[in-house]
Amino acid sequence: MAYFVYILYAADFDKFYIGQTADVDERLLRHP
Repeated sequence: MAYFVYILYAADFDKFYIGQTADVDERLLRHP
């Protein structure tokens, strides 16, 4: 199974989220 490492930025909170996921679409839906 493939895993992805991500860095997401939440402008509303001025915060970066760093992590890994197997389901990129689901992770993006949960991003603040």
